Amino acid sequence: MPSNVTKLKLLLLSDLDGHIPRVNQLCEELVSSDDCDVDAVLVTGGLVAKRRPRDYNVLETVAAAEGDMMALISRLEMIICRVLYIPNDNDPPTTRSSVVSAPSLTQYSSNVYDREDQVVEGVAVMGEARYFKLVNDGKNPMEDRDMVLVLRDSAVKTRLPQVESSFFAGLLPMLQSYKPDEQRALEIIGGSDHHPHAQLPLIYPGSLRLGQYTILQLEKDPLEDKWCVSAVISHQLEEEEDDEV
Repeated sequence: MPSNVTKLKLLLLSDLDGHIPRVNQLCEELVSSDDCDVDAVLVTGGLVAKRRPRDYNVLETVAAAEGDMMALISRLEMIICRVLYIPNDNDPPTTRSSVVSAPSLTQYSSNVYDREDQVVEGVAVMGEARYFKLVNDGKNPMEDRDMVLVLRDSAVKTRLPQVESSFFAGLLPMLQSYKPDEQRALEIIGGSDHHPHAQLPLIYPGSLRLGQYTILQLEKDPLEDKWCVSAVISHQLEEEEDDEV
């Protein structure tokens, strides 16, 4: 992405649950909407249909689940060839290991479960496992960055640990324009337990299985030359006659 970019539009998704019809519906809606120009898709877990943990003891089941993930991600790449995602506990264990490298499912996607990826200079995306590793190693995940987007799954019970005592000091409720005086991470928390909303630095994209998705808009402040949040907009897909939700 060019270094002179001053605006970013990110599509936030979670809880796809292997629901290809919903993904197809989303793609069709975005193509004809004002959000057809998204720069990247961020997925916070829940890509494949529900399985029992013991099902993954069978190698064929693992391979089938990886194939399902590949099909979903490939379809999302029809929106934009940049998909960054984390798996959750329901997704195949091969995609969420901190010891063995995760399989590369498609050419343009990146599993950031235990790593990070730069969307544009100053803005990085990482999974919470990567964030915790940096903190535990005594490193500041925000170092040399304006903004870090941390993808977290629906099992989240606590906030991200503070790097400094003032890390989240002075945090205001959800604002239309979010221009932090201090560096801090945005937490994008997936799952269907929360209605889609934002109270920065927390963003809940909602469940695509239920037709919910969120658009996150970032812009570079021309005075401070730093990235900030300009808007967080939740959307609801129209219900289809054959929806089973």
